[in-house]
Amino acid sequence: MTPLAESALLEVWDRVGTAPQPLRPAVLLDALRAGMGEVGDPADSLPVGRRDRALIELRQRLFGSRMRCAANCPRCAARVELDLDLDRMQAEAPPAELALVRMKGGTLRLRPPTTRDIARVLAGPASGRVEALVRRCALDPLPDPLPPALVEAASVALHEADPDAEIVLTLTCPDCGTAWDAPFDIAACLWGDILLAARRLLREVHHLATAYGWSEAEILAVPPRRRREYLLIGGL
Repeated sequence: MTPLAESALLEVWDRVGTAPQPLRPAVLLDALRAGMGEVGDPADSLPVGRRDRALIELRQRLFGSRMRCAANCPRCAARVELDLDLDRMQAEAPPAELALVRMKGGTLRLRPPTTRDIARVLAGPASGRVEALVRRCALDPLPDPLPPALVEAASVALHEADPDAEIVLTLTCPDCGTAWDAPFDIAACLWGDILLAARRLLREVHHLATAYGWSEAEILAVPPRRRREYLLIGGL
């Protein structure tokens, strides 16, 4: 689990576990960076693709490049498992500073969406979310109402400006042969890794505290290999 100390892992678990779902990817990135003594721009202000690339890099450093994933077939509901090699998931391209859309009277400039933008849009009405995102990201005055064709063109331009904001895996069901595209959510996958590691560590702390009366801080100060020996000796 280097370079994240076990006490820092539990702090990440505490902080991220209470974060609102739309903000969780950014909170996870900020918490991991803080736990590793690293600094960077606030994650909720980064383009989504840059945020997710940073999460992929952290996942590689903390847990390795191999990742086991699973999804359910949309046709027969069979569980489809696959091994991912994160080393092979190279960035499409750095996010563009601006997305440009031709419109009547000139060119519309938009910045790539951030976690903050996505969270704000998801907090609003379900209808019209694409238009709401376009309005948040627009750097130039917009007509009112927005023509649907302009909303569509702006949505496409935003995707093209930050292609890593939506990484898609092509899967095939071994049972029925159905092929489909599934989004790859690195934040959810990495959070799952953190949950497993934190719960495993908390179980160790619980067993050792019960057996020996040590505090959490005292237990975490004991090297992991020695802790495992104490657990074996105690039949835990």
